[in-house]
Amino acid sequence: KTVFTKTDDPDGAGLHNPEYVEICERAHAAGIEIGPHGIHETVEPPLEEFSRLIEPFKRFEPNTWIDHGRSFHCNYRLSGWDPRHEYNLEQVLGPLGIDCVWAGFDFGLAVPNRCLNQLAMHHFCGARFMRDLPRSAWRAICAKRPWAIPHEIAAIIFQMMPDRAMKQYFEMHRHIERFVWGRKLSAIPPALRETLQLLALITKPTNLREVIRQLAGPRAELAMAPVMYKEHETLNRRERQRWLFNTIAVHDVEDVYDRKALVQLQNEYGFHIAHTYLASMSRAHLSHALRRHPQHRDHWQLTPRFADNLRNMADLMRGGTLWVASMGEVCDYWSKLREVSISPTAGAEWKIKTAVDFNVPLVVIEAQDAPKDAVKLNSTAHLMDAATGTLRLALIPK
Repeated sequence: KTVFTKTDDPDGAGLHNPEYVEICERAHAAGIEIGPHGIHETVEPPLEEFSRLIEPFKRFEPNTWIDHGRSFHCNYRLSGWDPRHEYNLEQVLGPLGIDCVWAGFDFGLAVPNRCLNQLAMHHFCGARFMRDLPRSAWRAICAKRPWAIPHEIAAIIFQMMPDRAMKQYFEMHRHIERFVWGRKLSAIPPALRETLQLLALITKPTNLREVIRQLAGPRAELAMAPVMYKEHETLNRRERQRWLFNTIAVHDVEDVYDRKALVQLQNEYGFHIAHTYLASMSRAHLSHALRRHPQHRDHWQLTPRFADNLRNMADLMRGGTLWVASMGEVCDYWSKLREVSISPTAGAEWKIKTAVDFNVPLVVIEAQDAPKDAVKLNSTAHLMDAATGTLRLALIPK
């Protein structure tokens, strides 16, 4: 759970609010990672105030930094680290011991066909989003949430929109939001103008070809952006290395995390990092994680279907086929996975193990009856360099 250091509202979801701090402390004690969601919700405080604002986070020992503001003191862009940025993030990440940083990219506005696997980007194509629309529309009608239908349509438009027309699309979207949510009639003329200009732009041959390509496959940036990778700036300086990660936006938490979706994720040996708001009550979302208690309206409880999803996750975790973890745990796991120790045991056996406890590859190398310049690893020969004492091998999970 990421929270703000400070918000404009004294009672807001930030560490300036004592009541919210108490909630965070209870969550932290229960094993939930509490990380920073940027420096401030809406403003850019002076550089010298950074250390004071992040001080309350030290008690939670966070591993993860997520900043959806992008321009708020974040050196990370889709192209990577920008050391020239006015607000150098190093002074924030260092004192807090942050190892995982959100790289600023969300995979789509919705999940197509309940596919959670970010390693299978071919699922994120316009055709699959369109195939989901009738079912989503029917669910929205049954749940009496008509605003969820435009949200699903927006996900399709976003997927199909050519890069050259994206700026025009966001301008159109901004004016439509002013009219729909702000009820400003003055937004209608510019919204119509931007819509007509957008249509004219899309019908150009180069843009039309891109629309057709995105109907059958993912957007170019979806296909190119890695899910999780080492941050190159600290890598080049040979300092303590950090991980960057990208997320997938999940709003329909009841449907997206049902057992069918989890089984599909397992069958694909997939990897899923969610960006979601479990406390959201947006009318544009098809389902929510929480609802008001029927008898006690000032209390909240999990919705029955989402609670069932969590029980399914717990069952799969106990069965050893699903791993649910915080980003800090995931980054720590991948870092330790690279630390391999090789130690001799009795006779001609060697044990190889990694520094992690989850799914530890543990292999015994049998050197008996092997050629002089090789050893056997599970009946597969691997050459040993006698001069340097190094061993070239492949780890096989036990």
